[in-house]
Amino acid sequence: MVVILAFATFSVDFGYIVLVNQEMQSAVDSAALAAAQELQLAPDGGQDQVVNAAVNLAAANQVNGRNLALQRRTDVEIGIWDEANGQFTPFSGNDLTLANAVRVSGKLSNARQNAVNLFFAPVLGDGSHEVTDSAIAVIGRTRMRDVM
Repeated sequence: MVVILAFATFSVDFGYIVLVNQEMQSAVDSAALAAAQELQLAPDGGQDQVVNAAVNLAAANQVNGRNLALQRRTDVEIGIWDEANGQFTPFSGNDLTLANAVRVSGKLSNARQNAVNLFFAPVLGDGSHEVTDSAIAVIGRTRMRDVM
């Protein structure tokens, strides 16, 4: 019976974790794209406009049966993407023409009290799973073009 329960735990809970990971990745991808489009058009000092775009679009996406709630100060970062090194550096100025990227991180965790509750794993001692995903969207500054 224990072996059957272990297989059920693995198949059902693991499948659900994969589903939630995919939902999270879709949500942060779309939020990063929306924020990057706002960054393309935002005036200097328009950081709130960029962050609002990410937060609002994330909230329109369901992750684990709930709308994804981003924390404005930590989950959305405006920055500079260095294509040569593949590195994102957070930007802390007002001149948004110097920034070319937005990183959005979504988190379901015990600390935020929104971790994924599992179905069978609590019997084996693990009742929840934390999910964290992020996405970076980069824009071109020389001319209007699609977000990458």
